[in-house]
Amino acid sequence: MDNTFPAVGAEVTLVFIGALLLLKTFARYKSKPAEFDSHLNHWEITVSDFILYCFIAIAGALFFQVISSFALKHTSIDSDSRLVLTAAGMDLGILCGVYVFHHFKEEQFPLFIHKGFKTLTSGLVTLLIALPLVFGVMFIWQAILNAFHIPIVKQEMVDLLMNSKFPFARNTLILVAVIAAPCAEESIFRAGLFRYLRTRAPRWVALLIPALLFAAAHGSLTYFPPLVVLGIVFALAYEQTGTIGTTIVAHALFNLNSILMVIGGVGGS
Repeated sequence: MDNTFPAVGAEVTLVFIGALLLLKTFARYKSKPAEFDSHLNHWEITVSDFILYCFIAIAGALFFQVISSFALKHTSIDSDSRLVLTAAGMDLGILCGVYVFHHFKEEQFPLFIHKGFKTLTSGLVTLLIALPLVFGVMFIWQAILNAFHIPIVKQEMVDLLMNSKFPFARNTLILVAVIAAPCAEESIFRAGLFRYLRTRAPRWVALLIPALLFAAAHGSLTYFPPLVVLGIVFALAYEQTGTIGTTIVAHALFNLNSILMVIGGVGGS
C-alpha cells in the first residue's frame, strides 16, 4: 500500500467536510443574511497613526531580523536553523512593534482579545471552509502554470522541512509555522490592515488588498492565488466573529495541516 494513502484519505475527508460546511454557510447566508453582519468595531485611528503602526511593525521585523542574523552568524548553529530562527525573529519583531504601538496608544493588544472555546471552534470551522476553496484554486492555478510551462516551485520552508538533515531546524520550523507566524501575520494583515480598511474603503478593497499583500509576503508564484483566497476567507471570518483569535487558530491549523501533509508525503511536489 502507498504510504501516502492515510494522509491523502485524511485530507480528502477534511476537504469533504469543509465543502459541506461551505454549502451550509452559503445556504444560511441566503436565508438569513443579517446573521453575517460585521462584528468588527470601528478602529478609531488617524491616517498618520496607521502609517506609524505599519512603520513600527515593519521596523520591528527588520530590527529583529538583523539582530538575529548577526547573533546567529557568530555561533556554530547550522544554516537551516539560522534561516528558521531569523524568520522567527521577524515574526517576533512584528508582534513587538504592534504591541508597542497599542501600548502607547493605550489600546488593548488584539491578541489579548479572545472568547475561549468559541474562538477554537470558529477557527476550526474557518479552516475547514477554507480548505475546499484553497485546494480548488490551487488545482486550477497549477493547471494554468503547467499549460504555460511555468515551473511549480516549492516554498523555501517546505523544501527545508522535507530535506533538512537537522532535527532542530525542522522542529523549530514547525513551532514557528504553527505559533509565531500565525500570530504575527494575523496581527498585521487582518487586525491591522483589514481592520483599518474595513470602515474606510469599499468592502471588496478591504478584503482584497490585505489578501494580496499576505500572499505576496510568502514570495511564491506557485501558491499566490490560493493564499489570496485564504486571506479573504480569514478576513471574512474575522469580520463575522470580531476576534482575531479565530483567524489565528485557523491560520495555525492550516499551517499544521500543510506540515502534516508534507510529512505524510503529500503536497511536497
